[in-house]
Amino acid sequence: MIRRASIWTFWNLTISVLLTLCQSVRLLAQTPANNELTASKELQSLTREQAARGLRFRLKGTVLCYDEGWHQLYIHDGRGTAYISPQDSTNTFRPGQSVEVSGTALGENTFTNLTFTILGEQPLPVSKRLALSELANHHAQWVETSGRVLSGETSRGRLALLLHDKGQNCLLYVLGAPPTNDFSRLLGSKVQVRGINASKTNGGRLESASLFVASFSDIAVLESPTDKQSQIPVVSIGSLLNRELGSWTNDWVHVNGLVAAYQPGQSLVVKDPTGVIRARIIQLTEIQGDERVDVWGFFSVGQQGAFLDNAYFEVVRPIAQANLRAVSETPSIGPQPPFLTEILDVAKLSRTDAVRHLSVRLRGVLTYADPEWRNGFLQDRSGAIYVDLDPSFKELRSGQFVEVIGRTSPGGFAPEVLSTSVTVQNTTNLPVPIPVDLEDLVNGQLDAR
Repeated sequence: MIRRASIWTFWNLTISVLLTLCQSVRLLAQTPANNELTASKELQSLTREQAARGLRFRLKGTVLCYDEGWHQLYIHDGRGTAYISPQDSTNTFRPGQSVEVSGTALGENTFTNLTFTILGEQPLPVSKRLALSELANHHAQWVETSGRVLSGETSRGRLALLLHDKGQNCLLYVLGAPPTNDFSRLLGSKVQVRGINASKTNGGRLESASLFVASFSDIAVLESPTDKQSQIPVVSIGSLLNRELGSWTNDWVHVNGLVAAYQPGQSLVVKDPTGVIRARIIQLTEIQGDERVDVWGFFSVGQQGAFLDNAYFEVVRPIAQANLRAVSETPSIGPQPPFLTEILDVAKLSRTDAVRHLSVRLRGVLTYADPEWRNGFLQDRSGAIYVDLDPSFKELRSGQFVEVIGRTSPGGFAPEVLSTSVTVQNTTNLPVPIPVDLEDLVNGQLDAR
């Protein structure tokens, strides 16, 4: 007696074979008598099973995008777009060229025995107009969209811009070597751009939107930015974290501080003497762990706390660092002790002296300690100061009486201490907190207390 499971297995196999035969018949029906594929749509959807040992193809069309270094070549045949890797070609292509490509298709955008022939020039086809939220459709096709440029960078060897519209982000890659690193004029601008839709989808839903743009000339500015980054004043991180949410979160904010943690292409944690904040970024820029950076972004609050969304950062210019080094080589007036031992003596240093990395040996109570985020506050009888803690000092916690050895730094708003060693001597009581009002908090007189 045949089991029901066996019957279902038989019918499943039969249906699978019939579907495969139907696909083959459809493909053969669209293949010319000489057995060559000529349509971009069929070429792009060809699977390895359908190609079997390889199918000949001959495609004529117009070059849309080309990038030899990234092996990108997109050709439009009047009905759709096909991707073909140009790595086997000795030609240098450019948008608008009419070309003929022939070879063997192995399925899944894999080709061999490629031959490229340049036929002349053609006008570029009309691009399909889509909103950023619609980029789940028309994958790998010639499209046009618009949005506001939130950030940019060139660390990948190509200009990358983050575009935003109605809650949706899209990453633009301008193919070819960047014509200029000065893309700041685009930041904050509303632009119209056309390119190849390289977005990723999952189950028909847009997962991450991205476009390959042929050249800088395919980006047209529709509206200039209302505020330029250089004109946005620096605000303290603490003032952002304590500010009541409102319409200001739709505008750029600008903070300056030291890098506490960095995941290229994902996040940047920056700190100043008033607090710490995380920024979401697309940049892969190589930086040192203790670099000073300017960060622009949009203040937002999520499940993991406050952060700067769609952010962009710049390392403090080397010229400024060179000037600081020149200042540090200038001897200060009067003799300096081998170690500064009072917090007040460090706190009252001028920026010129603090940047000289003077040696300190301080004793006091840790009123706050988070080595993982490099944050600490130390207080003695004379005052209080921010201390940059090494993440290896994992045992530190508030209420410990410690000795800190390190060097001075000018900080973002006031002198601070970069620790080299911290020795726990005992545990003690926290100092009595000072009653304050809001004016006391913002005038800076009680910084770090």
